This record gives sequence, structure tokens and C-alpha cells, in this order.
Amino acid sequence: MSFRLNHKSHLLQRADAKKLDVVLRLANVIQELPSLSAPSFFETERGRKTVAHAVKIARCHLASSARGLEVVFKVGFDQALSLSLDHSIEIHHPSLPGAKAKGKLVGYKLVASFEKRWAQLKVAISTGMGETELPSFIELIPVAPLEGLPEIDKLDNHYFVEALNINNQATDQLRVIQQSAIPTIDNLKQLLNNHQTAVTLKLKDIRSVDVLERRFSVSTPLSWSAPIEDV
Repeated sequence: MSFRLNHKSHLLQRADAKKLDVVLRLANVIQELPSLSAPSFFETERGRKTVAHAVKIARCHLASSARGLEVVFKVGFDQALSLSLDHSIEIHHPSLPGAKAKGKLVGYKLVASFEKRWAQLKVAISTGMGETELPSFIELIPVAPLEGLPEIDKLDNHYFVEALNINNQATDQLRVIQQSAIPTIDNLKQLLNNHQTAVTLKLKDIRSVDVLERRFSVSTPLSWSAPIEDV
């Protein structure tokens, strides 16, 4: 499954779209299918939730790329001991526009030199248009028809036979008999033996493969904007 999550303030003329491969490891997909012949996991309720989760992962990467401003500053050593990269920090300083800004802590360094100790922090600030919610329901549309076999009760010869060729059918044998002089029964048996009916049947290869690939597209465009963190 592939989708594109666009940033509302993305400059299409200056930056290429970033491709991100998201790998989701699922415990047991078969248990989530309504039947063994169900077309796809992603068309189930849990499958749609999995797609929404993948979109949220893409949003995290998009949010990271939206942090276009970085502020590096120093604070007291003890003030930084409880910080981690999961924290957001609001900075107040007269040199900033509006005298304050808020961003995510993306790096820090604790320094101790003799009697001097301090912490150097790096805060990344996004330049979004205001965060918007992602859609709660994502509708998937199959790009191509379903590969493989349909439900068992709908199978017919079409799914198994690729080609059928019959030589010397009954009508052909009757025509040969009418065109030939047959004095005895033995001659008739020999004639039919020389024009036996031959049936050539070529079956389709219905062996499965390790991975059956099915592509979906998202019916509605997905867009998101990072929050306005700088003031």
C-alpha cells in the first residue's frame, strides 16, 4: 500500500517529495480475516486502523521535516538533568520575534569543566500553518482487480483451463467414413484407429506465491500542517 501525505506549506518547486517505506509487523493477519478467501486484510476494520496508524507514522516524519528553525542556547546544568528528546520547550528571550518561541528538543549536551557546568540545548521550531487533524476514516480503492482465485463457490473451468484443443471429433470421423470405401468391419476399425479423437488440455498455473501484492489508492487527498510553534 502506498500513499502520499502532503504538507500544506510544502514548496513543490523547491523540494522533492520524500518517500518513506513503513514496515508494519502484524502478529496474525489470518485471524483478522472474515474467511480464508477474503480479498485483503486492509479491507477489514483492523486493516483500516493499520492504514491510519501508518499515516500517523508518516505525520511524525513530516513534522520533523517541518521544523525549519533551530535555536541553540545554554542553561544551568541542573535544569537539564530531567530533560529528554520527548520534551517540547518554550523559550523566552527578547531577541526572538514576539520574545518567545516553542519547539521540540532535538539535541542536548551536558558539559562539566572543572568548577563550571552547563547544558547546551538545541530546539527545533516548526513553521507550519496550524496543526490540522488527520481524517478518522481512510477509504481505500483497489488499483487493480484482485489477483488469485475468487471464493470457492464461484470457481468454474475458466479459472483452471487455459486452452482446450480437440482433434478428430465425431463429425470429423463421420466425414472420413463417408468419404472412404469400407468393405468390412475390420476396415472400419482400422480407419477409426487411424483417426482417433485426441483431446489436448492445458491447465493454468494456479500455484500460489509467497506474497500476493495488491495495490490501493486513497480516495481523498491527505494533507497535514505542523502547529505554529514560533510566535
